[in-house]
Amino acid sequence: MIHGYAKSVARNTAIMMTAQVITWASSFVLMMFLPKYLGSSSYGELYLAISIATMFQVIIEFGGQYHITKEISRSREAAPHILVNSALTRIFLWAISIVLMLEFCKVANYVWPVPLLVVILGTSKLWEGINSLLRNCYQGFELMEYPSIGSVVERVFLMVAAITVLLTGSGQVMIAAVMAVSTFLNFVVSASFAQKIIHSLPKINLGKAKSLLKQGVPYFMWSIFATIYYRVDVIMLSLMTAYSVVGWYGAAYKLFDVLMFFPSIFSQALFPVLSRITETTKENLTSAFQKSLDVILFVGIPIAILLFLFARQITGFLFGLREYQNSIIIMKIFSIGLLLVYVDFVLGSTVLASDKQKLWSIIAGIAVLVNIGLNYFLIPFYQSWAGNGGIGAAIATVLTEFFVMCSAVFLLKGRTLDKINIDFIIKEILGGSLMAGTIILLKGISIHWIIQGAAGMLVYLISVFLLYTYDKDIEIFSLDYAASIKNYFYAVIYRGETET
Repeated sequence: MIHGYAKSVARNTAIMMTAQVITWASSFVLMMFLPKYLGSSSYGELYLAISIATMFQVIIEFGGQYHITKEISRSREAAPHILVNSALTRIFLWAISIVLMLEFCKVANYVWPVPLLVVILGTSKLWEGINSLLRNCYQGFELMEYPSIGSVVERVFLMVAAITVLLTGSGQVMIAAVMAVSTFLNFVVSASFAQKIIHSLPKINLGKAKSLLKQGVPYFMWSIFATIYYRVDVIMLSLMTAYSVVGWYGAAYKLFDVLMFFPSIFSQALFPVLSRITETTKENLTSAFQKSLDVILFVGIPIAILLFLFARQITGFLFGLREYQNSIIIMKIFSIGLLLVYVDFVLGSTVLASDKQKLWSIIAGIAVLVNIGLNYFLIPFYQSWAGNGGIGAAIATVLTEFFVMCSAVFLLKGRTLDKINIDFIIKEILGGSLMAGTIILLKGISIHWIIQGAAGMLVYLISVFLLYTYDKDIEIFSLDYAASIKNYFYAVIYRGETET
């Protein structure tokens, strides 16, 4: 009998995956234009400004992406009060953040147009902060179709408008303005569906607002450490190297970031469910974690292999080898870290759903120190040795991700990790090995690299099925895309569960 929790995870994952097909395609198209038309230096300035604004966005959200989702998933009737009072705090925190962004640019002595780019993107964080609050509410209700529509509108508009602007000869400042407008459209669309979950808005309660801030501190600490960890490398690169190096690193990291789409979507669908499961029994949490890890590995292994083996071809296709030759080695390093990130998404969601946010925030703080320390030594070393400090930053990212994974395993040791499907993992590794071997053999034949990759993927899928990874008696593929995704999760991840 299909598990009730699995149905929610599969439904929301299917919805977000369908939307992601559009947003992912638009992101790839945009990647083909932005780095090429702006050049490595101007793209480096834009990517630096994006990183700065993203780092300060965590102050505005104040851990809400975890705390608010968890609270609403457990008590949906509290959603109106949480929405109103959290919106008040986010507006206040945005005002503080915009000032801090400008002061940071001043202290770092960034030259024009970086401060202007930061102002434009920082201003957009006002409506992005409120929009992410709405998304947290939808996530708590497990209704991800509504924010997914907003995301599609944002990405499609950004792709069309940004390419148009680039073709007219405009630079990074106009691109930043287009990005700000696109996020505003996302907010408008997402807010138009708010009545689906919020029928009336209560009055602002300052006491409740303060209480939400206090409760969100552990989640905030994790969020701020995690965000700094993911963005501090760009800041350190900008201070230790040239903007062109930031551009090389940013191009590779952008693809790395895009390829995180699946674990990001999956964890968004999984987190509220895990939070509810925690309120029932430990056995349910353990089972959901183990099955979720299975699917993450199934998706992550072939993507990591393709990125590593075709790093040169992908770089040339998306960015052009003339200016982004130095992105190839960075992309290869990121391919190793990609699989770690996939696993860490599931581990992190499970830790937070298990109410271990205080310990997780401590781990995050240590990870930031580890990452900064590694960057401090590795960036100048590789800048001096290879003329590409981005190599050092990429290695620091992978090593830090490994540290995070080991720490999460330590926190979840015991019943949560006592049923790891070693048999499944071995089959996945074997399937990945056969896939890599096939591609390597085909590289000696004069056929297009995309065909080589497709052949490798086919070998991977066939090998997995032949190794009896899946239940044979459940249909996985169908003409209906959403139903196919649902059947996939029912059959592969949560098969054999009894409904609770």
